[in-house]
Amino acid sequence: MNGEDGQTDGQKISSRDQLKYICRILGTPNHVDKSFITDDDGIRYLDMLTKNKHKPKLQALFKNVNPLALSLLSEMLQFNPYCRISAKDAIAHPIFDNIRSKHFEKPCRT
Repeated sequence: MNGEDGQTDGQKISSRDQLKYICRILGTPNHVDKSFITDDDGIRYLDMLTKNKHKPKLQALFKNVNPLALSLLSEMLQFNPYCRISAKDAIAHPIFDNIRSKHFEKPCRT
C-alpha cells in the first residue's frame, strides 16, 4: 500500500502514512483501542507505526470549537469501531439540544 491514497494539508499521503497521521491526531491506540484487531501481523504493524506515543490533538487542532462539538467529534473518531458512539447516541448528544424539537420526534421501529 504505497500508493498515494489520500490528502492532508494539500499534500498526498500513502495508506501507511494515513494510519500514522490518524494516530498523531487521535493519539496512540491503547490496548482497548486495538482489541478489535484479530490479525497478529496487523497488531505488530500498528505497534511498529506507533513506537512514538502521541497524545490526542483534536483540541489543539480545533481551538475555537464548542466543547460539546469537540466531545461529539471525539466520540465519533474513536479508533476502535466498537467504542465509537452509536448513531442513536450521537443524535441524542447535548450539542443538538438547542435545535432538537422533542414534540416532532417519534420513536423508530426496529
